Amino acid sequence: MTRAIRAVAMLVAASLAPLTLTAQSWRTLEAARQRHAEDTLRVRVTFAAGTFKVGSAPHGSLYDVRLRWDADRLAPVQRYDVATGTLEIGINTPKKEDGSNPWRTAFLGMSSSHDEPSTLTLGVSRDVPLDLYLRSGATESNFDLSDLSLSRLRVETGASETHLDFRTPNPIPLNELDVNSGAASVTVSNLGNSNAQNVRVHTGVGAVDLDFSGALSRDMNVNLDVVLGAVTLTVPRDFGLRVRMSKVLAGFQAPDMIEHDGVYTSGNWANAGHKITVDANASFGNVEVVWSEK
Repeated sequence: MTRAIRAVAMLVAASLAPLTLTAQSWRTLEAARQRHAEDTLRVRVTFAAGTFKVGSAPHGSLYDVRLRWDADRLAPVQRYDVATGTLEIGINTPKKEDGSNPWRTAFLGMSSSHDEPSTLTLGVSRDVPLDLYLRSGATESNFDLSDLSLSRLRVETGASETHLDFRTPNPIPLNELDVNSGAASVTVSNLGNSNAQNVRVHTGVGAVDLDFSGALSRDMNVNLDVVLGAVTLTVPRDFGLRVRMSKVLAGFQAPDMIEHDGVYTSGNWANAGHKITVDANASFGNVEVVWSEK
């Protein structure tokens, strides 16, 4: 866990109230399910603090979960609803009569340099369409989306470092791709492989790097909302790019693009085989276009 994330988690824990630390009693949960007649899988994850990884499960598996937590402070959640094909996973605090904040104890796992973080490793099926909702707090998250069939992906991050990578082309249309980040660092690699037509990205006090490399199979529309954050758009030279920019005390760097009435267009727009259109709203932030030769 990086110093920056640890520092934010410590501030959050300290701001909630003075807390009494107890001895840790670590537990591990392992759960897996073979695929039978399922034709889709919905996954809902809430993970407050620690190390969070997502990747593909072994062939024939619907999901494969490994969760490690401190049983003195936290309570695991893992259930699968056969009727709806929905898997829920996470770490919550036990319900308390005093009505204390449900995120409070979860942040304790990061409260001192002597504490080790909770960990969640999730493998999901390669063989069915996936609807993923991944919500994390103070985490180091690595989502390897290779070899998956993604129909919907929503990612919400807090004080985290998050990396999403579409290393291989998504074989089905990704109908919704939504990334919402707070005080976070988010990197999305090989976005061109996502097979997404519409992408929404919101960032607060953080940095977001969007790399559009990959086998872009359709024109892509990106809705970008930046508040006090910095966004870098890395675009292969052979892709056409158009950015409609609305900004308030924000910066925008777009080398080799032609501006007209707040719309910036790459010189190859008319003849490009694949095109990316970005509608950007930036307040006190910065958006930068970087061209790559990939």
